[in-house]
Amino acid sequence: MFSSQNAVFEIQEVPSQWVFQYYLNLEEKLIGQDVRLKSVFNKNDKTPSMFVFYSNDHKEYRFKCFSTGKYGDKVNLVSYLEGIDMKNACIKILEDYKHHKDESFIGTHVPHEKWKVVSHEKRGWNTDDVAYWTPYNIGSKLLNHYNVIPLKSYVSAKDGSSFVKSGRRIYGYFTKEGLLYKIYCPEVPDHKFVMVDSSYLQGLDQIRNKETLFICSSLKDIMSIRSLAIQGDFLAPGGENCTIKQFSSIIPNYKKRYTIFDNDDPGIKAMYLYQERYGIPYIHLKLSKDISDSVRDYGADSVLELLNKYDL
Repeated sequence: MFSSQNAVFEIQEVPSQWVFQYYLNLEEKLIGQDVRLKSVFNKNDKTPSMFVFYSNDHKEYRFKCFSTGKYGDKVNLVSYLEGIDMKNACIKILEDYKHHKDESFIGTHVPHEKWKVVSHEKRGWNTDDVAYWTPYNIGSKLLNHYNVIPLKSYVSAKDGSSFVKSGRRIYGYFTKEGLLYKIYCPEVPDHKFVMVDSSYLQGLDQIRNKETLFICSSLKDIMSIRSLAIQGDFLAPGGENCTIKQFSSIIPNYKKRYTIFDNDDPGIKAMYLYQERYGIPYIHLKLSKDISDSVRDYGADSVLELLNKYDL
C-alpha cells in the first residue's frame, strides 16, 4: 500500500493519458488530440458535453465537463469518479497503474493544432441587441465601458482548414487596447463562449480602487451587478488559466472582498473554497442561476434589496 505522503509526489510519474484512457475506458490512444464524450458525471447527458484535452500550459491531459461544471487534472478526475479525496485518489491511481500498466496503451504526445480565431468583423448595434441585453439591466454605457462589441462574423482556423461563423447575437469581448479575448454567442447553448485569451482577467481594465472587491463568474454578471449602482470593483476570471494567483496581489488592496458565483453546485463549491482557502466570504443569492439571470427573472430592485442585506 502506498502512503498518502509518497503518493502526492509519485503521482507525477503516472502519465496523464494513461489515467484518462484507463478510467474513462477510451478506445483511442491519447497522443495530443482532444476527445469529446458524454459526461461520466451526468447520466442524462444526451449531447456530449465533456472534453478531455491536452493542456499546453500544464503539459498534461485535463478535462472539463460543461454539464456539471467539473474540471481538473487526472487526480481530480479520479477523485470525482470515486467520491474520494485527492490524497486517496493519488493512492488509487498509483495502485491501479502498478497492476494495470500497459505501455502499448500510452501514446507519445504529438502536438495537435487547435481551432483558433484568426479574424473577426465588427458591426453596429441594432434593436435585436437591445432586446437581448436590456432584461439584464445592461445598456450601451456599460457595454461600451467593458468593451463589448457586436460581431458580424469571425473566422476560426486549424491545420489549414477554416470556417466562418456568422449570425445574430455574436459579441466580442475586447481589452482596452482593442484585443479580442473572448467571443460570446448566447444563441449557441453548447458553445456560448469561444476563448481567444483565457489568461485575461475580466474587469481588470475597469478597476477604480474602491474599498470593496467582488469576484464574479462572468463579465455579464459584472455588468449586471454594476447596473445596480453597487459601489466597488469587479473581477471575473476569464478561464481555466486565470487563477487567483494572477490577481492575488490585488486582493489585499480592498477592505472588503466577496465572491458572488453561480447558484449551482460548481458555483457554491467554488464560493466555499474561496472562503476556506483564502478567507473571502461569499454572497449566495438563491434566485436564478447567476446574478444576471436573477436580475432578468426577478427584477433589478428585488436583487438590489437582497444585496443590501449584506454589509457591502
